[in-house]
Amino acid sequence: GKDAANPIGVFMSAAQIMEDMDFPRVANSIRSVVQESLDAGWSTRDLGGSMGTAEIGDYICSKLGGQSE
Repeated sequence: GKDAANPIGVFMSAAQIMEDMDFPRVANSIRSVVQESLDAGWSTRDLGGSMGTAEIGDYICSKLGGQSE
């Protein structure tokens, strides 16, 4: 691939699924990490950042890795 897709929507969809499955803390953690990354300027090129698809996905996953329900 071109490493140009934006996975932010996938993370937000996952957050909504967690909310719907009655895991609000997980949903809020996902939303919080996504927002923190965007606020810090960590985003894909289409949103004005410098990261590719895999890079932002890995970054967000690494921030979620230490959190638990």
